[in-house]
Amino acid sequence: MNKKQKKQNQNVVNNFLKAYFYVLTKSTIQHLIKFYTEESTYSCGIQGSMKLKTMKGIEEIKTSIRLESNQETYISNVMHTPIDDQGNLLVSITGAFYQKFETDEYEFGDNEKLKFQNVMENKNREKTHFHRTFVLKFNSKKRNYSILNDILRYNRKY
Repeated sequence: MNKKQKKQNQNVVNNFLKAYFYVLTKSTIQHLIKFYTEESTYSCGIQGSMKLKTMKGIEEIKTSIRLESNQETYISNVMHTPIDDQGNLLVSITGAFYQKFETDEYEFGDNEKLKFQNVMENKNREKTHFHRTFVLKFNSKKRNYSILNDILRYNRKY
């Protein structure tokens, strides 16, 4: 693969991840499901467990996928590689979902309000580590990508 193709793949992966995790944490299931097609599969389970729940198609995925609306996402590692000559990409991600900061309001005389953000160190914030693998399918007619396979594994808490 030449440098130009590597750069294009990197741009596709970066743009996909920004859009996907933005929608996952800040939007609705109706927006999130637009990343999938009828041939898409979504699997979810716990790392190290043989139990993996798998859904196929938009309706099954819509009823099973979980929005992380009260979470912030931290992605620690991303790897990607082309898997065929059709433009499809394998994307592997490790990261964590963190509870969002709580915001409290305090009143100080004359009804002035001061918003106080409870800033805690990451170690004190509840977090869930995960590993996620996507197969992004290239649609040559529409010149875009959709999720063919999505495998999400939450890491066990020790």
